[in-house]
Amino acid sequence: MAEKGRFIARLNAGRPARYDDADGGSRQVFDHRFRAADGTLYAIRSSGPEDLAVDRVRAPLTSAVASFCPSGARCG
Repeated sequence: MAEKGRFIARLNAGRPARYDDADGGSRQVFDHRFRAADGTLYAIRSSGPEDLAVDRVRAPLTSAVASFCPSGARCG
């Protein structure tokens, strides 16, 4: 698998990926890609310092993803 494919697979596995930011040091990132109820494709990313608790990095992403799916609709 190409390097890009491995990176995307890690992002979609529910665990944060790690990268080094020139200004902010080591970071962790969650990336979520999905199709909204109207069929539009979206990608949402949440990142934070590597030493921040994973739940605190994931929480904004979870809230943002939930806001794209209307009550009663199936989004994914």
